[in-house]
This record gives sequence, structure tokens and C-alpha cells, in this order.
Amino acid sequence: MVRKNSLLIVEDDRAIQEFLGDLLGLQGEGYNIVKAASVDEAVEALAKEDFEVVTLDGEFPGGGGSCLVKILRMQYPAIKILSIAGEMKTYGDRNFQKPIDVDEITKAVGSLIS
Repeated sequence: MVRKNSLLIVEDDRAIQEFLGDLLGLQGEGYNIVKAASVDEAVEALAKEDFEVVTLDGEFPGGGGSCLVKILRMQYPAIKILSIAGEMKTYGDRNFQKPIDVDEITKAVGSLIS
């Protein structure tokens, strides 16, 4: 069973990872946030917990965003994907290019979480 307001942030840049976690954690929505810095860490987190939304970078260790999207679409089709990448990627349910607009990201996560 998917835990409500559960969000996995996959980002290898720790500063951006912390920023997103802090930003979304402070929205008062009670998000359960887990962070990963690679495909392996993300897969490990997915095996332990159910998520509603995964935010991911385009490039990170272990295969990058496209590799993780394939895993998500095949094994976890109910999870919604929010892509935040240096170059525009279009494999998420919502896609953003860095630098990000804080208001747009928070709105997008809120719209993807049921």
C-alpha cells in the first residue's frame, strides 16, 4: 500500500537534494521524504517503501534518469515522475529544466500527490 504524501528525491548533487528536501518538507503538507543519490540507492529505497512521486535529475551515477525511468515504468507504474534536469528531459509526468522555479516545483509535486 502506498503511503500518502511519500516522495523520493533522486539527485546526486547533495546541495540540490537538501534544498528540494527542505523546500518540500517545509510546505506543511506532511510529505514523507526519502533521498537517494544514484540509481542503486533509489532502487534500494523503492524496495523498502512505496512512493507516490519520484523527483529525479537527468544524470547521476548508475545510469541516470532514463535508466531509472525505465525501472519505474516497468516495476512501479503507479508512481508519478517529476524530472528536474540541466537539459530538458521529457520522460516524466512533469518536466522542469534547471534552474528551477520554486513555486512551480511545489505546485507540481502537490498536483502529482493524490
